[in-house]
Amino acid sequence: MDAGFPSVSTPVLTMHDIRGKSVGAGGRSERASRVSGRIVVRDASSVVGHPILVIDDIVTTGSTIRQCARALTLAGGIPLTCLTLAAATGVDPGIQRA
Repeated sequence: MDAGFPSVSTPVLTMHDIRGKSVGAGGRSERASRVSGRIVVRDASSVVGHPILVIDDIVTTGSTIRQCARALTLAGGIPLTCLTLAAATGVDPGIQRA
């Protein structure tokens, strides 16, 4: 009996004009403006109508995750949830931890 559903790991997002690591960058508004509009889907046809799990290394304020979900939604993808490997201290209380 098969369980789950078929999946493929594909890098579909790219970040433009971002320098340095965001973990060391100022507060919430500075982090948000740093990634705003700079995360885009490489090829919209690869995400249209597909459920997507966003994976990131670390969550600090959630700005990157929100921008990834926004870009995927605008391209026609269906972002389901996000998985991060670590959370920085002081994480946005609106971000639910598993």
